[in-house]
Amino acid sequence: MALPWNRDSPNAFALALEKMADNPELAKEMGLNARHFAEREFGREQLANRFVDFLERIMGA
Repeated sequence: MALPWNRDSPNAFALALEKMADNPELAKEMGLNARHFAEREFGREQLANRFVDFLERIMGA
């Protein structure tokens, strides 16, 4: 779950922060989801594989 907000609106951002502050369970769930996403998409193995793929592409392998 994500909190939709217009990044050009400081007021909308403040409201999203207030919602998180008022709902610690939601904040915890969103934090865990963010961690799982980061581990899945940006773990060492994924980054290493992407780097090797990049090197192979630029070297013409």
